[in-house]
Amino acid sequence: EQLEIVRERAKLVDHELASPLAQMDAQMSRLGPAPKDGETEPETVANQRAELARVRGVLLGARTQLALAAGAADQLASQAGQLERTRYFDRLFKHEKSILSPSLWSDGIARISDIWVRTKRLAAGYYKLIADNNGAWVAWFLLAVFVALAAGGYQACRMLAHRVRSGKAPNGELGKLVRVVAVPIGYGLVAAVATTIFGLLLFELGAESARIKQFYTAFAVLMVLFAFTRGLARSILSPTQPDWRIANLSTTAAQKWLNLLTIAFVIMAASSVLNELFRVVNLSAEMTAVRRAIVLPALMIILVRLILIAQRDRRSEEAQQFSTVYFSWASYLVQPIWLLVLATGLALITGYIKLASYIVGTIVVIG
Repeated sequence: EQLEIVRERAKLVDHELASPLAQMDAQMSRLGPAPKDGETEPETVANQRAELARVRGVLLGARTQLALAAGAADQLASQAGQLERTRYFDRLFKHEKSILSPSLWSDGIARISDIWVRTKRLAAGYYKLIADNNGAWVAWFLLAVFVALAAGGYQACRMLAHRVRSGKAPNGELGKLVRVVAVPIGYGLVAAVATTIFGLLLFELGAESARIKQFYTAFAVLMVLFAFTRGLARSILSPTQPDWRIANLSTTAAQKWLNLLTIAFVIMAASSVLNELFRVVNLSAEMTAVRRAIVLPALMIILVRLILIAQRDRRSEEAQQFSTVYFSWASYLVQPIWLLVLATGLALITGYIKLASYIVGTIVVIG
């Protein structure tokens, strides 16, 4: 990034020097050609010509230096990019323990006590910090507020979904789509407001802690993302209101899909929260492989179940009543996803856990 700044700055200054150079050339042309050997010219003109030539030489030298700097920045940026790619693929294809390796799980089990002790120490330290600064009652008050905001946010999302999609769905597709999109946006906004309110209270009434702030910031972002994706899945599948459904699935299949997707969202959110917690208590490196070895197979099983449910449901009479305009293309992804699932399984068994994580993460993001 710094090299890119250097390169852009060099190009900008080089462009800025074009105008002074043009002025130098214009002034020198007005002076006429330099006197030939044996000829003379007035001293003032000779001095002016010499000064113009000197300044022009300085400007040309500066442009040369700028070109060299830009060229060096390009070369170094290329080297940095190559190094970055090499390191990325080294990490991606780093061989670790297979998920079938007993030592992988024994190491993870051995670390559980460390996780508990360090997390307990972190929580106790923050509680003591709050108690010393503002009194112990503040900690219990914050806990009550958290529970109230969580319950209130959940109820607000339910009311929002019911209110947005109350009554019969409109005949026009645009009106239906607008409301389908409105639900996840509303869910996300509710989660954002709730986490923001609690965050403000936590660091105003509580106490400032860099590690707690780092953890809570990551937690808040994940909760907003969880609420949005859960709302999006519920809005598209609409298992309890078939009139609003835009996925060509039967009611039974839509409910199964929503349940499985909710479990997947919970697993991913919990995994990310734990990863942030491990980072805060300095156990990230030791527990990353174990965390992935638990999460990835679970997500693979859910993905396989989703595909099988959709394939079995495709020929049902109820599913065929719904428009296929939105998701008919999804059937073309089934074969590639099967191949990726197979590749993920092989990567987990052979010890390429980071590669498996990359594949599953990509499938999730595309999904």
